[in-house]
Amino acid sequence: MGSNVVTEPVHTRVHRVRTRSWAAWAAFALMVVVAVALSVLAYRDLLPAELDAVHGSDKLLHATLAGGLAFFLDGALGHRDVMIASRRILPLAAILVLVPVGVEELLQRLSPVRSSSIWDYLADCVGVTISVSLSRGVLRPTKLRPHEEA
Repeated sequence: MGSNVVTEPVHTRVHRVRTRSWAAWAAFALMVVVAVALSVLAYRDLLPAELDAVHGSDKLLHATLAGGLAFFLDGALGHRDVMIASRRILPLAAILVLVPVGVEELLQRLSPVRSSSIWDYLADCVGVTISVSLSRGVLRPTKLRPHEEA
């Protein structure tokens, strides 16, 4: 009356999730360094002129940077959601990326070399939405079902 189900030991699952979380934090930290470096270069008016030469490249850069930050932060946070009245409202990573990105977009109005645009922020929102969706499909640990063999 034995079962043919093979289950993964708990310590192996925990190690796999911790390793994945560590890797996500490391990737997130790298994305922060890249985003800060690009922001500093932009405020010093040192970004290559070629970036503006291609139509829409600025929006693509916004979506890619904000999306990359959200993708890895969502994995590092374990795909946590903000809950209100026991209802999942938004992914925590989306809020933690979009709030400071929005503030920074507003602060650009104070700089003589930067321009603030709602379209840039919408590109950030699109990048975060797509990336968090991908993160939840790619980084979420898989659960073994009783009828599946490892």
